[in-house]
Amino acid sequence: MLAAGQAIFAPKRSRWTFRGRDVLILTFILISILGVLELSAVPPSKWRVLGSTTYTPEQQQQPAKVPSIQSSILLKEATPEDSRIAKVSIMYGDAKPEYEQALATHKHHNRLHGYKMLIQREPMLEGYWTKPAFLMSIVLQELRKPQHERLQWLFWVDADTIILNYEMPIEAFLPPWQDNDLKDISIVVTNDFNGFNNGVFAVKVDVLAAELFAGILAFRDFEPETYLQWHDQSAMHNVLKQRKFAKHTVYVPQRWFNAYKPDEGGELKEDHVRPGDFLVHFAGVADREPVMREWLTLSEKRLPEWNVRLSATDYPAEIERFWAKFKEEKAVRDKEEEEELKRKEQDKKKQEEEDQKNKDKEEKKSQ
Repeated sequence: MLAAGQAIFAPKRSRWTFRGRDVLILTFILISILGVLELSAVPPSKWRVLGSTTYTPEQQQQPAKVPSIQSSILLKEATPEDSRIAKVSIMYGDAKPEYEQALATHKHHNRLHGYKMLIQREPMLEGYWTKPAFLMSIVLQELRKPQHERLQWLFWVDADTIILNYEMPIEAFLPPWQDNDLKDISIVVTNDFNGFNNGVFAVKVDVLAAELFAGILAFRDFEPETYLQWHDQSAMHNVLKQRKFAKHTVYVPQRWFNAYKPDEGGELKEDHVRPGDFLVHFAGVADREPVMREWLTLSEKRLPEWNVRLSATDYPAEIERFWAKFKEEKAVRDKEEEEELKRKEQDKKKQEEEDQKNKDKEEKKSQ
């Protein structure tokens, strides 16, 4: 599992961009490779086929019937019957009960809200690269379906995350679906105190997601001299900086869905989890299993001060303020980008006119 929460190496500015032709070639290759890898990664006895998609046993569970979630920030009821969100994670290697218990907290949360759970139990690629490979395979599978049958969002969670507030819906942290100004946001991520952290993030199921994970997987081949200190995390950080992806990415406050545990006896910091928060992530915690056991005990108690409905927390007001500010800043960026494109177009036109004049002069001289 990727150790997060540490300094991320900032490589030199890359000249590599992921172009459309590269995307098509790599996607074709990855469809072929990942199709084989996915079928070989899970023993046939563990396959369950739903339509044309193969899933692992974690998603065989049926969502429990619970009252719908209502929130002023959502302006739409999200029910177990209509949820099209799936959590995604990987868990393989030596068995550790703490991680299975942490996964169980997610399964309970999923049953309450109707989310699917997609878990990869065998390595698909070497080292840390199974993470983007598995996500890529899911996106490609979903894109094969009619749009109305696809998952809409994937919510990645590292295996060392524990749900603390089972009442909290993932929808609260996604761009408000009814806001046309935010429909182009496809990637929701966070930074920690050291920089980019992809231990928990959301990605919309669309072609851009397929290109994103193709870019991450291809990065070390296209940029072999770039040092990737944190492997796939560093690759993802570099790819997200490209304009193609940057304009569709939003960095939200870390505490929303990637909070860390408070330091023993230390002051409560902005990124530290507190009662009513969604989950806790143990990124970078040394000897984390004993620490996880303490928080698992807390999670399993379902204490009322921790399990608070969204409407009774500070989240709705904070989220509303965040998106309002983000939209203002986005409008300024979009206007600047539009003006820049106009300037470039004008400069190009002027250059073409100048070139034509010079060409005409040369033709006159030759006559």
